[in-house]
Amino acid sequence: AKNIENGKATCIGEDAAKDAPQVCTVENPPPIVRGATATSYGELIDVYLKLGKIRLTSLVVFTTFVPYYMCGGPVLSMTFVALMAGTALQGMGANGFNQVIERRVDALMPRTRRRPLVLGVVTVPHALAAVSSAAVVGSIVLYFGTNPLACYLGLASLITYVCLYTPLKRIHWSNTWVGTIPGALPPLMGAAAATGYLGVNAVFCGGLLALWQIPHFLSLSYLCKNEYGSAGFQMLPSINPQKAADLSYDHTLLLCLWCTTVPIFVNCGWWFLVESALLNLLFLQRAKVYKDKPNTASARALFRYSVIYLAVLLGLLMLHRRLPEDIKREKEKALEAKKARQAKKALEAQKA
Repeated sequence: AKNIENGKATCIGEDAAKDAPQVCTVENPPPIVRGATATSYGELIDVYLKLGKIRLTSLVVFTTFVPYYMCGGPVLSMTFVALMAGTALQGMGANGFNQVIERRVDALMPRTRRRPLVLGVVTVPHALAAVSSAAVVGSIVLYFGTNPLACYLGLASLITYVCLYTPLKRIHWSNTWVGTIPGALPPLMGAAAATGYLGVNAVFCGGLLALWQIPHFLSLSYLCKNEYGSAGFQMLPSINPQKAADLSYDHTLLLCLWCTTVPIFVNCGWWFLVESALLNLLFLQRAKVYKDKPNTASARALFRYSVIYLAVLLGLLMLHRRLPEDIKREKEKALEAKKARQAKKALEAQKA
């Protein structure tokens, strides 16, 4: 067990000395306690899902699906199955590499000390083999099941997450902005899988995810700022809470303005603008409260709403989707209706 006191994690219990507690810092991390190794298939699957952060991966897969659907990608197809499976495997691979790299630091934080590598239920070589296999298989599935562009975008997301974002967390608070790159690439993967190129739908959805991540993760970082600080992570809320709150509000405002560009980028019904306006106003209100008074309550309210916001907004995009063929069909119906009215007027004129 550990207590967080004065910005340091203090280990207490079997790993501590009898007379004085052992101070666990980034330079002196606690030893990883070897637990019971997973042996059955069920236990291994559970370990692999935790290594891959299945909930975070599910969100990534969803943000990949939305642009694919918006671009008219067929859902009942092998391309769709390959996109979903390949994205999930690549995402789990990236998250797994992250846990391997940060396993010592994870032991310092209560929110991460129950992860498989910290508990010792799986060895580092085993974890590396599993996550490497997931990344490789996922890339192969994307390459041959969708197209090379979608595969390369997925690899770019994986590499920037593991090689740039993960080490930068220990160096500079700008890591949150660097982290928006791997977060914004999955929507581009979905559009690329559906069309073979990156069109305006991809630009809109990628920008949406990039802007959304800032208030989402800055508010989360505020809630975990003591843990992050004790673990040596350079997160802005731990360094300058007010600046983090200000930037959260600024990016939320930019996100709201970005949503008004839908008619430029996306073939989406005008009702989306009306419905999304309410969502954006509520988001902006919570960001303003967080900016005016950055505390645990305001940060938690902003973080929770950001999760609801993204799910509802992406759902509205899919609900109001208008494909080129839909627009063409609507124009043909309007033209037929106009011709029918003109014919009716002509007939009435003849009778008169």
